[in-house]
Amino acid sequence: MNSRNTRCALAVGLIALLLAFSGCAMFSRDYHEAKTYDLKVTGSSQLPVQLKRLRNLSGTDIRFWSQLDAVQVASDEYARWRLSPDMMLERAVMEYFRPDAATYEIDMNAVLTRFEFDLVSHQAVFSWQVQLTCKDQTVKTTGRFTAPIDGDRPDDAAAAMSRCLDQALADVAAKAAQLVPAADAK
Repeated sequence: MNSRNTRCALAVGLIALLLAFSGCAMFSRDYHEAKTYDLKVTGSSQLPVQLKRLRNLSGTDIRFWSQLDAVQVASDEYARWRLSPDMMLERAVMEYFRPDAATYEIDMNAVLTRFEFDLVSHQAVFSWQVQLTCKDQTVKTTGRFTAPIDGDRPDDAAAAMSRCLDQALADVAAKAAQLVPAADAK
Protein backbone atom coordinates (compact mmCIF):
# COMPACT_ATOMS: atom_id res chain seq x y z
CA MET A 1 0.00 0.00 0.00
CA ASN A 2 2.80 2.37 0.84
CA SER A 3 4.46 2.03 -2.57
CA ARG A 4 1.09 2.60 -4.22
CA ASN A 5 0.71 5.92 -2.37
CA THR A 6 4.26 6.85 -3.34
CA ARG A 7 3.59 6.10 -7.01
CA CYS A 8 0.37 8.10 -6.90
CA ALA A 9 2.12 11.07 -5.29
CA LEU A 10 4.95 10.81 -7.83
CA ALA A 11 2.44 10.78 -10.74
CA VAL A 12 0.61 13.81 -9.34
CA GLY A 13 3.93 15.61 -8.90
CA LEU A 14 5.00 14.85 -12.49
CA ILE A 15 1.65 16.06 -13.84
CA ALA A 16 1.97 19.28 -11.82
CA LEU A 17 5.51 19.77 -13.13
CA LEU A 18 4.37 19.23 -16.74
CA LEU A 19 1.53 21.72 -16.27
CA ALA A 20 3.93 24.28 -14.86
CA PHE A 21 6.30 23.93 -17.84
CA SER A 22 3.47 24.07 -20.35
CA GLY A 23 2.23 27.26 -18.69
CA CYS A 24 5.65 28.82 -19.14
CA ALA A 25 5.58 27.86 -22.83
CA MET A 26 2.13 29.42 -23.28
CA PHE A 27 3.23 32.71 -21.76
CA SER A 28 6.48 33.11 -23.60
CA ARG A 29 8.15 36.44 -24.24
CA ASP A 30 6.40 36.68 -27.63
CA TYR A 31 3.13 37.66 -25.95
CA HIS A 32 1.89 41.12 -26.99
CA GLU A 33 -0.86 42.88 -25.13
CA ALA A 34 -3.47 44.59 -27.31
CA LYS A 35 -3.20 48.38 -27.43
CA THR A 36 -6.31 50.52 -27.40
CA TYR A 37 -6.92 53.68 -29.41
CA ASP A 38 -9.56 56.40 -29.34
CA LEU A 39 -10.95 58.94 -31.78
CA LYS A 40 -10.01 62.57 -31.22
CA VAL A 41 -12.33 65.43 -32.13
CA THR A 42 -10.51 68.66 -33.02
CA GLY A 43 -13.34 70.89 -34.26
CA SER A 44 -16.48 72.21 -32.60
CA SER A 45 -19.78 73.88 -33.40
CA GLN A 46 -22.31 75.88 -31.41
CA LEU A 47 -25.26 74.38 -33.28
CA PRO A 48 -27.76 72.59 -31.01
CA VAL A 49 -27.45 69.14 -32.63
CA GLN A 50 -28.60 66.27 -30.44
CA LEU A 51 -27.89 62.69 -31.51
CA LYS A 52 -31.11 60.72 -31.12
CA ARG A 53 -30.21 57.44 -32.78
CA LEU A 54 -27.04 55.90 -34.22
CA ARG A 55 -27.05 52.45 -35.79
CA ASN A 56 -23.83 50.62 -36.59
CA LEU A 57 -24.37 48.61 -39.79
CA SER A 58 -20.67 48.62 -40.69
CA GLY A 59 -20.04 45.24 -39.07
CA THR A 60 -17.12 46.63 -37.07
CA ASP A 61 -16.53 46.26 -33.37
CA ILE A 62 -13.61 47.24 -31.14
CA ARG A 63 -11.05 45.50 -33.38
CA PHE A 64 -9.31 47.37 -36.21
CA TRP A 65 -10.83 46.08 -39.46
CA SER A 66 -8.83 46.32 -42.66
CA GLN A 67 -9.84 45.77 -46.28
CA LEU A 68 -6.96 43.74 -47.75
CA ASP A 69 -8.31 43.52 -51.31
CA ALA A 70 -11.65 43.49 -53.13
CA VAL A 71 -13.00 40.52 -51.16
CA GLN A 72 -10.76 39.97 -48.15
CA VAL A 73 -11.18 41.69 -44.78
CA ALA A 74 -9.06 41.05 -41.68
CA SER A 75 -9.03 42.20 -38.09
CA ASP A 76 -6.02 43.20 -36.03
CA GLU A 77 -6.08 41.43 -32.69
CA TYR A 78 -3.40 43.70 -31.22
CA ALA A 79 -4.88 47.08 -32.14
CA ARG A 80 -8.32 47.81 -30.72
CA TRP A 81 -10.62 50.77 -30.32
CA ARG A 82 -11.29 51.90 -26.77
CA LEU A 83 -15.04 51.60 -27.37
CA SER A 84 -17.20 50.30 -30.17
CA PRO A 85 -17.43 52.71 -33.15
CA ASP A 86 -21.02 53.70 -32.40
CA MET A 87 -20.19 54.58 -28.79
CA MET A 88 -17.12 56.59 -29.85
CA LEU A 89 -19.19 58.45 -32.46
CA GLU A 90 -21.93 59.19 -29.94
CA ARG A 91 -19.37 60.75 -27.62
CA ALA A 92 -17.71 62.62 -30.51
CA VAL A 93 -21.02 64.19 -31.57
CA MET A 94 -21.61 65.37 -28.00
CA GLU A 95 -18.07 66.84 -27.86
CA TYR A 96 -18.30 68.52 -31.28
CA PHE A 97 -21.72 70.16 -30.91
CA ARG A 98 -21.71 72.32 -27.77
CA PRO A 99 -24.70 74.57 -28.18
CA ASP A 100 -25.34 77.79 -26.34
CA ALA A 101 -28.84 78.30 -25.03
CA ALA A 102 -30.98 77.83 -28.13
CA THR A 103 -34.71 78.03 -28.64
CA TYR A 104 -34.65 75.06 -30.98
CA GLU A 105 -32.98 71.67 -31.25
CA ILE A 106 -31.75 69.80 -34.31
CA ASP A 107 -32.30 66.05 -34.01
CA MET A 108 -29.71 63.82 -35.64
CA ASN A 109 -30.25 60.21 -36.68
CA ALA A 110 -27.35 58.36 -38.27
CA VAL A 111 -26.45 54.99 -39.74
CA LEU A 112 -22.76 54.06 -39.77
CA THR A 113 -22.05 52.04 -42.92
CA ARG A 114 -18.25 51.83 -43.09
CA PHE A 115 -15.58 52.22 -40.42
CA GLU A 116 -12.37 50.51 -41.51
CA PHE A 117 -8.93 50.82 -43.04
CA ASP A 118 -8.41 50.23 -46.75
CA LEU A 119 -4.89 48.82 -47.00
CA VAL A 120 -4.99 48.79 -50.81
CA SER A 121 -5.28 52.58 -50.99
CA HIS A 122 -3.68 53.06 -47.52
CA GLN A 123 -6.62 55.13 -46.23
CA ALA A 124 -9.04 55.25 -43.34
CA VAL A 125 -12.63 55.05 -44.61
CA PHE A 126 -15.68 56.37 -42.76
CA SER A 127 -19.19 56.35 -44.27
CA TRP A 128 -22.55 57.19 -42.78
CA GLN A 129 -26.03 58.38 -43.61
CA VAL A 130 -27.37 61.26 -41.54
CA GLN A 131 -30.81 62.77 -41.19
CA LEU A 132 -31.18 66.13 -39.44
CA THR A 133 -34.60 67.38 -38.35
CA CYS A 134 -35.60 70.70 -36.85
CA LYS A 135 -39.30 71.31 -36.34
CA ASP A 136 -40.82 70.38 -39.73
CA GLN A 137 -37.59 70.77 -41.78
CA THR A 138 -35.43 67.77 -42.69
CA VAL A 139 -32.02 67.52 -44.36
CA LYS A 140 -30.43 64.21 -45.35
CA THR A 141 -26.83 63.57 -46.26
CA THR A 142 -24.73 60.57 -47.12
CA GLY A 143 -21.02 60.96 -46.64
CA ARG A 144 -17.97 58.89 -47.45
CA PHE A 145 -14.85 60.36 -45.90
CA THR A 146 -11.28 59.19 -46.37
CA ALA A 147 -7.93 60.22 -44.96
CA PRO A 148 -4.48 58.89 -45.85
CA ILE A 149 -2.73 56.77 -43.26
CA ASP A 150 0.63 58.51 -42.76
CA GLY A 151 2.70 55.51 -41.68
CA ASP A 152 2.42 51.83 -40.88
CA ARG A 153 1.62 51.88 -37.17
CA PRO A 154 -1.84 51.53 -35.58
CA ASP A 155 -1.35 55.06 -34.11
CA ASP A 156 -1.18 56.40 -37.67
CA ALA A 157 -4.34 54.53 -38.65
CA ALA A 158 -6.25 55.83 -35.61
CA ALA A 159 -5.13 59.40 -36.40
CA ALA A 160 -6.38 59.00 -39.99
CA MET A 161 -9.77 57.79 -38.74
CA SER A 162 -9.94 60.84 -36.44
CA ARG A 163 -9.38 63.07 -39.49
CA CYS A 164 -12.25 61.27 -41.25
CA LEU A 165 -14.45 61.95 -38.24
CA ASP A 166 -13.55 65.65 -38.31
CA GLN A 167 -14.58 65.80 -41.98
CA ALA A 168 -17.84 63.99 -41.26
CA LEU A 169 -18.78 66.25 -38.34
CA ALA A 170 -17.93 69.40 -40.32
CA ASP A 171 -20.23 68.11 -43.09
CA VAL A 172 -23.04 67.55 -40.56
CA ALA A 173 -22.49 71.06 -39.15
CA ALA A 174 -22.77 72.55 -42.65
CA LYS A 175 -26.02 70.66 -43.28
CA ALA A 176 -27.38 71.59 -39.83
CA ALA A 177 -26.62 75.26 -40.53
CA GLN A 178 -29.13 75.05 -43.41
CA LEU A 179 -31.85 74.40 -40.81
CA VAL A 180 -30.91 77.33 -38.54
CA PRO A 181 -32.59 80.18 -40.48
CA ALA A 182 -35.76 78.10 -40.81
CA ALA A 183 -35.75 77.38 -37.06
CA ASP A 184 -35.13 81.04 -36.13
CA ALA A 185 -37.97 82.22 -38.36
CA LYS A 186 -40.58 80.06 -36.63
